[in-house]
Parts: sequence; structure tokens; C-alpha cells
Amino acid sequence: MVDFIGSLNKGLSAAQQAERNKVEIYSVFEVLNTQLVQGFDGKLEINTYTKANPFANIGVIINEPPKPGYSFIGAVNPLSETKSPSELARWKLDSNGYPCQIITSEDELYCENKEALERGLQDLLSRPDVGEKIYAVMKQKLKPTKSE
Repeated sequence: MVDFIGSLNKGLSAAQQAERNKVEIYSVFEVLNTQLVQGFDGKLEINTYTKANPFANIGVIINEPPKPGYSFIGAVNPLSETKSPSELARWKLDSNGYPCQIITSEDELYCENKEALERGLQDLLSRPDVGEKIYAVMKQKLKPTKSE
């Protein structure tokens, strides 16, 4: 007899582990942003974003499946008038959480665990091209305060 209950229990266990992995991954971004807020007076946040494909539904017209968008790691200045994130690198999150990937024009970093993700983000932030993008985000015009 086929053990469907055993299979389902394996699936449930895997889903729970995936959830723990994703919580851990996003906790790394929380720590990163806590440090950024302290180090740059609240002018910088780095998070993951999803960009929709504006042409996704065109495939329906020609009887093809819609093309998905993509995810990326982006920087924003929460104090600026502009809230559009500046793309620093592509981002892929596995359905299990790990491995996640940080993809730049030069590298694909596979992060198998929390420590590898932390190293990958450190590597990303130390790149000159990323530094230029972040500097531009931090220099954006700030939104006026109520007293102005």
C-alpha cells in the first residue's frame, strides 16, 4: 500500500523548514537595514523587490504563457521624494529559501545558508558600481518636512 500520509508529512516538514529558512533570510536584511539606518541617518534601506513584466499579458494575445517579472535587491532612500528602488543585483529565492542567489553582471553568488548570504551581501555592497548606485540614492532630493 502506498504511504500517502508519510509523503504528506514529508511535504509538511519541508514546507516548515522552507518557512524557517525564509524568515532567516529576511532577518539578514533586517540586520542590514538596522545598521544602515544607524550608519547613514535613515537615508538608506536595502531590500528585495519584484519587478513585474509590463509585457506579461501580451503572450495571451499570441497564445503563449505570460512571461514573469523578476526579483532584485534594491536600494531606496526612505527620506527622499523618490521611492523607486535602484536595482543593485538580481535576486533569486529558492522555494526552500536556500540556496538563494545574488546575481550581478560579473558574478552569481549562491548562498546556501545565513553566513553565505551575509558574505554575499557584504561582497555586493563593497563593489564600486553598487557604491555609485547607493551614493546616488542617498543624494536624492529629500521630501519637504512639515515645517518647510
